[in-house]
Amino acid sequence: MAWAAGQGLDSAIAVGIETLGELSRGWYGGRMSDEWRPLSPAVKRAVLRDAGLRGEFWEMG
Repeated sequence: MAWAAGQGLDSAIAVGIETLGELSRGWYGGRMSDEWRPLSPAVKRAVLRDAGLRGEFWEMG
């Protein structure tokens, strides 16, 4: 996140690789299943929160 700050970017929107992995498991988990359905906006917000992504940028709305 130091790189983002050095570039004048909002470091609150930068994520580490561990967080990205957590997010992808919640967002894409089960995608290949025949029973998969798109995530509702509420579930998407919960996935972001569960991955530790908080703040105005991550609110989806």
